[in-house]
Amino acid sequence: MQDSNWPQFTADSSALVFHHTGANGMWNIWKVPVAGGPAVQLTRSLTTHPTLSPKDGTIACWYSTSIEKPNWKLAVFPPEGGEPIRTYALASTVVPDSNIRWSPSGSGITFLDGRGGASNIWLQPVDGSPARPLTSFTSGQIYSFDWSRDGRLIYSRGMSVSDVVLIRQRSK
Repeated sequence: MQDSNWPQFTADSSALVFHHTGANGMWNIWKVPVAGGPAVQLTRSLTTHPTLSPKDGTIACWYSTSIEKPNWKLAVFPPEGGEPIRTYALASTVVPDSNIRWSPSGSGITFLDGRGGASNIWLQPVDGSPARPLTSFTSGQIYSFDWSRDGRLIYSRGMSVSDVVLIRQRSK
């Protein structure tokens, strides 16, 4: 099944960068001109959920070199694609295949971490210094988030609840 998701306009609005699942099931980042024309594949490794830096147009996304057993990292790619400029290994509690966003200044990448059973928004500085939490919830789940241009953070959060019922047939 082929699909395309998570479009992001370039800073000048001349193109869209998006995730595309190809016929082979591979997830990659692509770019297409808004005025029309062919889409161009920017990445060759497993990549998804692109977000564009407001500072220089670099692309941050989830990235793995292994298809069979993904080991997700954050990666930054040049605007024209190719190989990652930098990758960031994150804690095993990080929620891959969720949206990520550049901070408004372009100095960090924000993502969701589920440590302690609650999701919180964390910031990975692009200079490689340690990631740090921006929120400190002790319960619940953040479903989505984004930044305004003036630096305000918005998120939607709640609780996911499910019950399990075990039904057994009594033996006679």
